[in-house]
Amino acid sequence: MEEINKKLINLDLEAENWEEAIEKGGEILIKEGYIDKKYIESLLKISKREGPYYIITKGIALPHVRPDEGVRKNGFSFVRLRKPLNFGNKENDPVKYMIFLMALDSEKHISLIRFITKVVEDGKIFELAEKCKGNTGKNINIIHRYLINFENIGDDSDEKRTGCL
Repeated sequence: MEEINKKLINLDLEAENWEEAIEKGGEILIKEGYIDKKYIESLLKISKREGPYYIITKGIALPHVRPDEGVRKNGFSFVRLRKPLNFGNKENDPVKYMIFLMALDSEKHISLIRFITKVVEDGKIFELAEKCKGNTGKNINIIHRYLINFENIGDDSDEKRTGCL
């Protein structure tokens, strides 16, 4: 999937609370030109007003805002928090993974949501991330390769492809 850039994978993000996790998770997206500061400001503002609407299941957040709120390029990130954090969703806290979604239009939004949903439902990316200790270049490459090849990976072939299992 062309929307996953290796530079948007972080397997060791350190944050003290959910706001800092959102801010730090967004910093690389700003640096790489995927969003501008308005995206993070909007995300924090909406989260404080509406609650963590982007917690999609136990331990997983999918932070995103509308395209006109600072999205500059299509894509998504994959972030593992160094320590799980409470985001204010009693059923699904603490959050360990954040997948930021950036879509310039509704068609791309739907396409990315479908892909991310398949990855999350499959769950193997999280098993793999747990085995890949540290935010090393090798581990980032392993996660990146897994995501790029996700559609082509069969149930019994991940061990051969990832090098981490």
